[in-house]
Amino acid sequence: DQRVSLLGGRLSRIRRGAEEASIPAAHLIYSVGPHKLSVLVFDDGGVINYDESSMALGKKVLRFHESRGHRVAMYRNGSLTYAITSNMPKTDLIGVIETSL
Repeated sequence: DQRVSLLGGRLSRIRRGAEEASIPAAHLIYSVGPHKLSVLVFDDGGVINYDESSMALGKKVLRFHESRGHRVAMYRNGSLTYAITSNMPKTDLIGVIETSL
């Protein structure tokens, strides 16, 4: 997708749960037209449950969550989990993810 441009990235740490120790993650920020898109890449240790809020996209299963005008889509590729967050409309977010798979 030619609208997508990498703005920057850094190494970070995230928590999978309130009681757990933090784990390393790569944090990438992209611009997509007028929107920003944040991508976290981390090893979730297989703890993410892909439930009824999931949909198939090609060979991947996307898990969606929406909160305060932002959408989070998560999928696995091998042992890595990708968490993509943006305020762009869900159909546009799916389209960007689809072109990256």
